[in-house]
Amino acid sequence: MTILYHKTGAVTASALSKSLGIRKVRDNKWKPADGVPTIRWGSSMPVPNDTCVLNPASAIKTTADGIKMLQVLREAGVNVPESYVVSSEEQLPKDVHLFARKKNHVGGTDIIDCPTYDDAVVAFREHNRRFFTQYVDTAIELRLHVIDGEVVKAFRKHNDDETAIKVRSAKQGWAYKMVNVYKYYPLAIPVALATIKALGLTFGAVDMACDESRSEWVVWEANSAPSLNSLTLELYVQFFERKLNDR
Repeated sequence: MTILYHKTGAVTASALSKSLGIRKVRDNKWKPADGVPTIRWGSSMPVPNDTCVLNPASAIKTTADGIKMLQVLREAGVNVPESYVVSSEEQLPKDVHLFARKKNHVGGTDIIDCPTYDDAVVAFREHNRRFFTQYVDTAIELRLHVIDGEVVKAFRKHNDDETAIKVRSAKQGWAYKMVNVYKYYPLAIPVALATIKALGLTFGAVDMACDESRSEWVVWEANSAPSLNSLTLELYVQFFERKLNDR
């Protein structure tokens, strides 16, 4: 049994491997002798005769592609930001506050805030950005961990600097604090479940946000290899152990 992982999930893959007592193989080190992976942790690398469902390679590939992911979620009726893929600066929308993104991104580190058209042009010209999403003004941002059709843990992003509201990333000083989503944000739960289902994932984390009214949740993205603290790691370990014992 093997965990096949992408480099961005190396730390958590190592922790899972140790807890489960199974091998881990980074995808760029995979050899035919390693066979079909038992668990994929953020790696969509093709493997001959692949039967892995934890998670399927096709689902991970879609999830990792920011453009495709939003398209799939939009078609499934999940509320996501308006997105734009442009080949010239003339195609950039006017009078729209944008985030310039990379197609494949991790932890929001790729985001360039573009409040004006001129800012978007700079991102296009100087940073080679071709993928943009519309900025959505929100006050609450959550990460919901979904495993096998159930929200098992939830966190709310927090920052002591209340003015730091545009890009909620660790680089900007934001951190996660555990929250009882069933008590405080129940309307977020079906949105997270629909997100994971639409992407074809068995497990993953959903980053989403809402205004103070909590009336409409918008999904930023999903992650097929989320970072885990010790308590959340144990929930994933318990799930994987059940699945491995059923084999």
